[in-house]
Amino acid sequence: MKGWTVKTKATKNRSDGIAAREIYLHNKNAESHKKTEVIGRVWGNDNTMATIAYNGTSAAAKLKAKGKGGRPAESFAMEFTLNLPKGYRPSGEQWKAIAKQMFIDVAAKLGTSAETISKQTYAVVHRQDQTLEYDSMGREVGTGDHMHVVIGKFTPEGSCLRDLQRKTITHVVKDSFNNSTMKMGLDWTQYRDHKLQAQEHANKRTVPTWKIKAARELEIIATQQAALDKQAALLSEQAKELEARENQLLTDADDIMLTKRLMTTFENQVAKWLDAHEKHDVKQLNRQANRLNKSLVALDALGLLSEDPATLEAAMIMSSITKYIDKITAKNPDALRRDRMNLMRH
Repeated sequence: MKGWTVKTKATKNRSDGIAAREIYLHNKNAESHKKTEVIGRVWGNDNTMATIAYNGTSAAAKLKAKGKGGRPAESFAMEFTLNLPKGYRPSGEQWKAIAKQMFIDVAAKLGTSAETISKQTYAVVHRQDQTLEYDSMGREVGTGDHMHVVIGKFTPEGSCLRDLQRKTITHVVKDSFNNSTMKMGLDWTQYRDHKLQAQEHANKRTVPTWKIKAARELEIIATQQAALDKQAALLSEQAKELEARENQLLTDADDIMLTKRLMTTFENQVAKWLDAHEKHDVKQLNRQANRLNKSLVALDALGLLSEDPATLEAAMIMSSITKYIDKITAKNPDALRRDRMNLMRH
């Protein structure tokens, strides 16, 4: 819920990160502390943050001395920020009680003693300017009073509280925070109901993280599938083009074979026609002339008479043969003999 929230983050960069964080929490001149009126420590002492850093460094050294592999821990602590909206101002003692109850509840969840967690907990309260501010949309902006609680991840014995960084601990902190403020008369449910009534639209339920990740993964899969479908369609078109080319090549090959067969037939028919001509066999002349004519028609159907010089010459020969046969049937033997001599000269 905005304004009444718990935020969790790891304090990284090992001991240097712990030292830098302590300086920041008390730095009144930090950019983000312009609206901070009071900074006060409510749990821990001057040595607490150093103890947290020492425990982490010592645990890393012990692990290395044992010769165990693995990357050293990058984070020596977890930080929980407990935020209240403007208008809600617990006292310093009340914040201290909130912090104490929080580490007691966390210790119970971790299965360790509250005393152990107590010695490695550092809490600082920032009391903010309570002036209400609004953005251009009329929505309330700015932060209210809040507390930073740093809990070390390593015990003095070198044990690592790994579960401290799990979401279950964040839920424990939220419940502890709400229960503590409730006992002080600060009811987060009343704040929630007030905010919901003031909103134009009711809050939507928060979508679980796993659903968001699943939706993103499905979107990525859908995008990849679309790209694969597009590639498949392109390959299919290319396959069709290759098949069409292959069919055309087969057709061309068939045409070539047919042409060779027709030309061979035509040559044989010409030879038979010449033989009939030598023997003055008019019947055979007519028969071969008809066959020659059919061969030329077949060649013409393949589009060869207009392209192939050889078949063009054959067509001219066939024309002369046709005219000659016409003369055979119409003229006397002397005229036939004269025309035959003329044809032989050609």
